[in-house]
Amino acid sequence: MRKIILTLAFLLITVLGFSQNKAKTKINEPTKLETEQWISENISSFAMKGKGHSYDLYFNDGILLIKHISVISIPSFTSTVKADYFIPIKEISKVRFETLDDAVLLKFVLKNNAKVKAKYETDNYFTYDDDFRIVLSNAFQNDDMINRMTKAFNNLIKFNGGTVVKNTY
Repeated sequence: MRKIILTLAFLLITVLGFSQNKAKTKINEPTKLETEQWISENISSFAMKGKGHSYDLYFNDGILLIKHISVISIPSFTSTVKADYFIPIKEISKVRFETLDDAVLLKFVLKNNAKVKAKYETDNYFTYDDDFRIVLSNAFQNDDMINRMTKAFNNLIKFNGGTVVKNTY
């Protein structure tokens, strides 16, 4: 009888030990909401505001809504263009970054070569943009932000039921 009790106690301690280890690894992983907030805050803070770009990101029911304001200024003319971009998060196959001399471009690659749905303030209809990108400051290259943002978007895609296409090279 004593052997049975000791065996059951050992099994109980072993099971509880393993379950606590699993719980600890889950605690350190960011939640969907934390990931969304981190992405939004960093995109907003690294936007090329001095070059006339601002971005507000909103997440709702698996859709990434990007409100973009672009100020175009030439010597005798200034124009403000406002647009809303709608991106189904699970349809993103990957995010891609392109570094330029003075900026970093964030591009969304959608599955099946789909285009980003856009609505410009002056239009009453939707258009589909095949070259939408977010213009970020060159400082975005610091602190490994490109890899961190890629990882955050990959996690967000998975949180929304999508799959990430791995870059083999």
